[in-house]
Amino acid sequence: MAGRLTQGLKTIAKKFHRGIIYPPFNDPISYRPLRIDNHAMQVLAGFVPFLARNSYDWCVNERILEIPFVFMNLNLPVGSKVLDFGCDASRISMHLANMGYKVTGADLLPYAFSHPNLEFKQGNFFEQNLISGSFDGIIAVSALEHVGLGAYGEMATPERGDVQMVQEFARILKSKGRLIVTVPFGQRKQVRTHRIYDRDELMTVLSGFHIEKEVYYRCEGRKYWYVENAEILEKQPTHDGKFEAAAMIVAVKR
Repeated sequence: MAGRLTQGLKTIAKKFHRGIIYPPFNDPISYRPLRIDNHAMQVLAGFVPFLARNSYDWCVNERILEIPFVFMNLNLPVGSKVLDFGCDASRISMHLANMGYKVTGADLLPYAFSHPNLEFKQGNFFEQNLISGSFDGIIAVSALEHVGLGAYGEMATPERGDVQMVQEFARILKSKGRLIVTVPFGQRKQVRTHRIYDRDELMTVLSGFHIEKEVYYRCEGRKYWYVENAEILEKQPTHDGKFEAAAMIVAVKR
């Protein structure tokens, strides 16, 4: 009970320090609490910003790679129509809209921000009835692996939701349209919330596209990411389905 209270106090102190409430973005660099054994220090850390800052350690998630990968590889002129699939808790839609792209964001959950260049579609993506061949590019950052599993309130499907989604991407993309996908990578596995792909399965899911670029990364200690060979990553054990390696793909509609 005391531990939960202390953590709650820390959260309140962090949110209201200097009167700022931070939006729920999934940022590349975040903080995790360090263990503080002294109870008095735990309580003080909940109120004193200096102590709170020094009771956390920094960690880095896959967004540190995925976000720059998108901007490095989109390669579309300003004004192009881009779909950001799974945009909740992501800054990418807002970045692109402010840069002059015509963005459609899509997610099961609401998106809290707006821009004249941004249109948001909430709900089952297959029911949006988007026009065939209407997008120049599609981005799916850490989103495809969740489709059809029912972990985010959607109905689970007996069919492969990720395969169906890529087929839908192909339908709404223009000829030679670009698809940027990032997913968990390693030994093939499916857990309650997501899939982990090996290269064979990933290439099968994307079989209707020409693969222009593929890069693989591994994470070390929740702090450091390194480029790695796909075959090496496929041999590494996956611990409880955690995101420990990533595949980043640029594909072009045939």
